[in-house]
Amino acid sequence: MTKRGYNVVLLYNLLERLQKGEEKDALAEDAVIEEIGAGETAVRSLGNQCFFVAIRDEIFSVIYRLKEIRPDVVFNLCEGVYGNSCWEMDIPALLDLFHIPYTGSPPLTLGLCQNKGKVKDILHSQGIQTPPYTIYDRPVRQVKKGSFPVIVKPIHEDGSLGISKGSVVFDEAHLKKQIRYVIEKYGQPALVEEFVNGRELNVSVVEINGKVDVLPISE
Repeated sequence: MTKRGYNVVLLYNLLERLQKGEEKDALAEDAVIEEIGAGETAVRSLGNQCFFVAIRDEIFSVIYRLKEIRPDVVFNLCEGVYGNSCWEMDIPALLDLFHIPYTGSPPLTLGLCQNKGKVKDILHSQGIQTPPYTIYDRPVRQVKKGSFPVIVKPIHEDGSLGISKGSVVFDEAHLKKQIRYVIEKYGQPALVEEFVNGRELNVSVVEINGKVDVLPISE
C-alpha cells in the first residue's frame, strides 16, 4: 500500500421520494445512510481515501465521477436504481465493464435474487425444500385452491418490503385482497406460497485467508 492508501468509493442509491410501496418502506433507504457512515469510519481508519457517489435520477454523472476518481475498489451499497429494485444487478454490471473491483454479489446473482419464483425453481431442481408457490400478475376473482395459511409477497422486492402481518392470510377473500394490494401498490406480480411459521435468521459467512468466520446474526 502506498502512503496515500487506496481510493475507495462508497456507492449508494439515494431516492428523493419513494416510487412505489408504503411510506414506511423509506426506513430501508434510511438504513443505508447508517451503513455509509460506518463504512467511511472503517475506510479512513485504515489510511485510505474515501469518496461518496450517490445514484439519483440519472447515471451519467455517476459514470463521470467514477472515471474522475478512478477508484481502487467500490463498496457497492446500491439496492436499486431510480427506485426500481430489479435494476440492482445493473450496477455491478457497470462496474464490471469499467474493470473496477467491488464488494458484494455479481450481476447474475443479484438478478436471480430479485426473482423469488426463479430462485425457488432453482432450489427445487437441486432437491432443496421450498414451499410450493403460485404467481399472480393481475388481480383475480378466483385463486388456485390450496390449504391455508399462505403468505403473499412482491416477487421482486427484498428486505421484507411489501410484507406485514396482513401478508399472512387465512381465507380466500383476504388472499384475493392481498394479491390486489401487492400488484397495485408495488407494481409487480404477487407470489403466494405456503406459510411456514417460525423465526427467520440471516447468517452471513466470510472467508479470509482460507478461514471462514460467521458474521453477527440478524433476525
